[in-house]
Amino acid sequence: MMMNSILDDYLTRTELAAELGVCERTVIRWCDLGDGPPMVKIGRKPLFHRPAVKTWLASREQVAA
Repeated sequence: MMMNSILDDYLTRTELAAELGVCERTVIRWCDLGDGPPMVKIGRKPLFHRPAVKTWLASREQVAA
């Protein structure tokens, strides 16, 4: 029987960068500028809640020119 972790819906900075197709440094820069997806810190480890990332992505949608 497989147990679900309380952190199953959270991504590390590395995982988020890989899923978005950007380098990890870009994610760090977004966070430093306050322009990235919302995050939660557990100790020093930043984590990104997958539903919050999807909401953040949707908020950045633009009409194609």
